[in-house]
Amino acid sequence: MPPNRPPRVISQKHHLIRYNRSMSLHPIKGHSLGFHRVIDTPVVLPQNAKKLDPSLNLYTNEVLIDVTALQIDSASFAQLSKEYPKEEDLKATVMQIVAERGKMQNPITGSGGMLLGLVEQIGSEYPDKSLKVNQKIATLVSLTSTPLSLEEILSVDYKKERLQVRGKAILFESSLYTTLPEDISEGAALAAFDICGAPLLSVNHAKPGDTIFVLGLGKAGRSVVSALDYKYGARVTILGADADANAVSFCEKNYGSRVDRFSVLNAQDPLQVLEWVGHQTDGKLADLTINMVNVANSEMPAILGTKDHGTCIFFGMNTDFQKATLGCESVGRDVHIVMGRGYTKGHAAFMVELLRYDSVLKNYFEREFS
Repeated sequence: MPPNRPPRVISQKHHLIRYNRSMSLHPIKGHSLGFHRVIDTPVVLPQNAKKLDPSLNLYTNEVLIDVTALQIDSASFAQLSKEYPKEEDLKATVMQIVAERGKMQNPITGSGGMLLGLVEQIGSEYPDKSLKVNQKIATLVSLTSTPLSLEEILSVDYKKERLQVRGKAILFESSLYTTLPEDISEGAALAAFDICGAPLLSVNHAKPGDTIFVLGLGKAGRSVVSALDYKYGARVTILGADADANAVSFCEKNYGSRVDRFSVLNAQDPLQVLEWVGHQTDGKLADLTINMVNVANSEMPAILGTKDHGTCIFFGMNTDFQKATLGCESVGRDVHIVMGRGYTKGHAAFMVELLRYDSVLKNYFEREFS
């Protein structure tokens, strides 16, 4: 698709026909992992599928969600907003992706996001009996795995990376979700749950005495810094860098009261990152590096900032596995590479706990995403 050129728009009539199918219950039980919704041949998992069936006839172990908002993941939204700066073009692009794929999966980044909505219908064999009709939930499973049908995109919030929509989605037995906490606003909770896998996984890989380098200090990076400070305090040394001076200033002001150090750096410049981390650590480099960058080509800067036998966790959806693995070989660096994941057991509860503990972080989410 040529840059800055809006795609062909699927007719509104087509969307309405799909959207207004009967919402009756399918008479049989679907597969718990959602294989029954995959249209590809041979059948693959929903996340890997080119197309899902988003029809509204529920299988007996599914849940129908009335969708109100899509929180697009950072890497995907950065790509979309750069290529389609005009709101109507971005809306048309997302509508086309969902119409053609039956889910929201950016074909460039391969990533999706999460959604907010109301439970509309619950299949009789859906195992979680605590879920109720009209309950407001946020999904903790990627939009790349979620059958989705959109009637309309009402608005695009470029700052919050969020779309207000009218649509329907399907949850499988295996699809993770969470209810919304009463003391955190809907928008702040949605943004926090979008990245809640990162703080807990980072904490789980850290240990007392570590020097930890966080590359990328957006909402996920700040949450990771806060989580490390919450769990380990002065028992770890935190280094952090971002291209945005405001992000660096935020961390310096709120988390730099001990020996922590933060700097404005280009996450795509391996020499600049290597020299800065080397200077901060007297050449020892970081025991643990956590890459939270939402642009491409940050693999080698993160690896070069990590010592031999250290660990580098990549959370960015733009991470290139080949660049990371062959990059280690090219510079003779024996680094344990961990691919960050969206799910770590207890991640949503830990994120709520963290926001309740850290009023600075909570106020940031409320201010920026509420």
